Amino acid sequence: MQQEWEDIEGPFGSFVRSIPWKHFCRKNLGYLIAILHGAKFIFDFDDDNFIKLDNDGTPMEILPEGEDMSQMKLNNVTVVMQGPNAFNHHPIMGASIEDSWARGFPLALIQDKHTQGKVAYIADLQFAANNKEIGVIQFLADGNPDIDAIHRISKPLPMTYPLEKTNSVLVPAHAYSPYNAQATIHTKNAF
Repeated sequence: MQQEWEDIEGPFGSFVRSIPWKHFCRKNLGYLIAILHGAKFIFDFDDDNFIKLDNDGTPMEILPEGEDMSQMKLNNVTVVMQGPNAFNHHPIMGASIEDSWARGFPLALIQDKHTQGKVAYIADLQFAANNKEIGVIQFLADGNPDIDAIHRISKPLPMTYPLEKTNSVLVPAHAYSPYNAQATIHTKNAF
């Protein structure tokens, strides 16, 4: 299909031809194909990651419960309160390396405790309610997570997240929170 798209005249074909074969960015064409074919979810997952196993050795569920988005719910969601700027999810998720942060988190805010959030409550939440829907579900990656170069040279690896802290965290709507594509589900709402 990608070869057929390269043969299309005009800006779209030119765009497809400009993306080199065997290049990381070529997967963006896969996203376009999925979207054009009515995908409800796109799961982007690095080839060096794996889905975490629960205490029984069973792979953890990655999609919310339910048949369609109006019925889906996320269980045991940690709803966070935090300061007005950014949210650093590493502390609240129990990162094994103290004072950790994700790639893209503003370096000037790393030591700002207001960015780490506090648990407001834990509840089961509807995936889509009141004409709003969760757009991105970001999973944590044990071992070699998506952290920046400063983190890599100043802190040891591997880094892990404890299984008992793997419940979902709802990022406040007003907060900047970087995420990556190592293990991410994008919903139709976010396309």
